[in-house]
Amino acid sequence: MAAPAVSLLLGLFVVMFVLVVRGIQSISASLENLLSATHHIREGQLDRPVLSSGSDEIGQLGQAFEQMRLHLKHRLAEQDLLLRVSSNVSASMELFRAIPPILSGALDVTSAQGVRIALRRADKTLQTYAAGDLGATMAALDQQLIDLVEKQGTVVISQVLRASATLDISGLTEALHSLVAIPLRSENNFYGILWLAFREEHTFEEEELTFLTTLAGQAAIAANNARLFA
Repeated sequence: MAAPAVSLLLGLFVVMFVLVVRGIQSISASLENLLSATHHIREGQLDRPVLSSGSDEIGQLGQAFEQMRLHLKHRLAEQDLLLRVSSNVSASMELFRAIPPILSGALDVTSAQGVRIALRRADKTLQTYAAGDLGATMAALDQQLIDLVEKQGTVVISQVLRASATLDISGLTEALHSLVAIPLRSENNFYGILWLAFREEHTFEEEELTFLTTLAGQAAIAANNARLFA
């Protein structure tokens, strides 16, 4: 009479043992992947994704490592870009050489569809540089934004259509949804603006604005160097 019960218990024990072993092996493999990922991140190998699966604590830890990897990669790319821009600005006294890397850098780091730099000359006319699909369309707002930014500093508009009291957008040939305009200042002198436009609504994060402000600082240095050289 006991034989069937004993057989059932032995069968359950074997099944449980197999499940436990497989669970331990899975946990061990996940931990090994995370350990390998930490070594890669520590050595600067940020192109290797952190492989993780599951919704348990180890899976969540793996996802956190992956987010950290992406964040570090993005920050290092920004730092590398700023270094190249700074080197280019320092090496050139001519705006047509110094400005393009700043424009392309702004587009590379953000999701903007257009970027412009508008510099105010001594005779109040504008000297402009543009890049991106919306670069030419944006020209209609250059003068308005220069006047606005000179008075208020950095201007962030998430919904351009609702800013009719601030901007006259009737001259635009293509709709803009969001924009940001940053002053170019150096040694208390106002040279113009760096501004970007987006076709879709864009949320401006603090880190993004900090990066763009740094780019604007490089553009201001380039403008100051060019004027001194002239």
